Amino acid sequence: MKVVRKWQKIWHDLCEMSYYKGERVSSILIEFSKEEYDIFVNAYNTNPSEFDKICLERIWKRYDRVEPKIVKELNSMYVPRILFETIGAYTWFAYSFPECKLKFWEEDM
Repeated sequence: MKVVRKWQKIWHDLCEMSYYKGERVSSILIEFSKEEYDIFVNAYNTNPSEFDKICLERIWKRYDRVEPKIVKELNSMYVPRILFETIGAYTWFAYSFPECKLKFWEEDM
């Protein structure tokens, strides 16, 4: 599914930046898409295993044996909260990206 591949790549690139000093960017701003958001909500409500494939936590947990690095270059990120939000992800994100201001799609709905 195109949406799954898209979000797995976004999260993978974010994790690579933190754990392996992958390509540094100043922002990750993913344009709001009502169509995609509806796919997320539908998967969350009807198919949790598919929903899990597009969440940050699934990709992030693949990196948990490596020490994260501090990345000051990332200063803004705009993504769906429904895909981002878990306690562990927030803790890691705050450590690795201390300069980043998070904004979520849901704030603009």
